[in-house]
Amino acid sequence: MGFLDSIFGAQEKKESKPVVRPQSIDIDEIIKGMEKTGVDVGGEAGKGHMVKSLPLTNEVDVEAGRTELMNGNIVIFRIDKEILYSQNKEYSLSILGRVKQIADASHGDVKQIAEDKLLVVPAGIKIIKE
Repeated sequence: MGFLDSIFGAQEKKESKPVVRPQSIDIDEIIKGMEKTGVDVGGEAGKGHMVKSLPLTNEVDVEAGRTELMNGNIVIFRIDKEILYSQNKEYSLSILGRVKQIADASHGDVKQIAEDKLLVVPAGIKIIKE
């Protein structure tokens, strides 16, 4: 993840234990479990905050993400390969830097969660960066 480390800062690598993941996840079972504990699982627009997955190809996409953050939603930007592997590093740095600016301006937080994905959260939510 070297290219994005130059923007968001390299993080110290810690030894981690492998995570055993189930073969499949039954989302209905998760929702039923949440309902039993009294968690509001929503379902109606405007009733709660959402996680939005948005493409990140240009400045327009960054502004769409800003709008979602201002509405209190969590954004996962899918970084376009042209941004990630661009020959024009200044343009790539500009777009990715703008994502960091909107997170900072909204008092939110941002973290790279995969080579081609950025997690951006609104104010009141902090990402534990390990």
